[in-house]
Amino acid sequence: MKILLTNATNYLGTLVTDQLIRLGHQIYSPAPTQPSADHLRHLGVTPLFNSTVEQALQATATTFDAIIIDTATINEHLLNLLTTAFKDTNKPLLLLSSVANQPVNITHANTAQPTSMIFQIAENIQQQLLDHHINTALIRLAPSTANLETHQGVLNQLVTLATKNGYSAYIGPGLNHWNVVDPQDAADLITLVLTKLITDHPTMRQFNAIANFSLTTKSIAITIGNFLHLPTVSIAPTIASQYFGELTHLMTLNLTASSTQTQQYLNWHPKTPDVSKSLAVSSYFWAFA
Repeated sequence: MKILLTNATNYLGTLVTDQLIRLGHQIYSPAPTQPSADHLRHLGVTPLFNSTVEQALQATATTFDAIIIDTATINEHLLNLLTTAFKDTNKPLLLLSSVANQPVNITHANTAQPTSMIFQIAENIQQQLLDHHINTALIRLAPSTANLETHQGVLNQLVTLATKNGYSAYIGPGLNHWNVVDPQDAADLITLVLTKLITDHPTMRQFNAIANFSLTTKSIAITIGNFLHLPTVSIAPTIASQYFGELTHLMTLNLTASSTQTQQYLNWHPKTPDVSKSLAVSSYFWAFA
């Protein structure tokens, strides 16, 4: 199958690409720069050179047998384009979002009552596609996992902030918890769900790509500090925005959910992730995003 993966050049993207190529699929991806195009060719991916996601979809959406795309990149124009291209075709359209866009302390994606605007956008995008009889599913990634659209996943943004400020930080006692997932397990789930859409008519359409395991924001900050050889500091809530900026509210939340239903439905069993290893390996790929 010809599959458009809207970013195949970062760490998670390369893992997904490798799995899909091994299954015999042809992978295409936008390449906004020459280095990214060269890197895609090295991975065995056909680059759509000098194009953004929107430009690539505008020109070629109907030519692909499946698309994997982050909901954060889908505006109204792209949603209408995807709806037109995939309506009544049964072609898989796999949407990616984040557990960070869910309300606090939910049990599973399909039982959530969305409260954040971003989460509602992801939900609304999927519902509109389903209303048009499009074969779609939604996967929510752990906030620690770099997403497919950009190297600036939450974990990597925290690395950038620590590098800029000269220390790694957490707010107050740092006892709020975040779900995590090993990138390889996230890639496995993306492949499993896409294969399910291709070969079956799944009754379950929302999945959580997380391990049933969490870390405190303090322990995440310490891991980043050790990785960068920088000190780790607790900062007061009153000055947190000076360090974290737009991530301040996110850093105060308990981002915990369950993947039990996902695991049972797909026989997917994520291992306990090693955040230090994920940082070390994924840092190589940041330059290509």
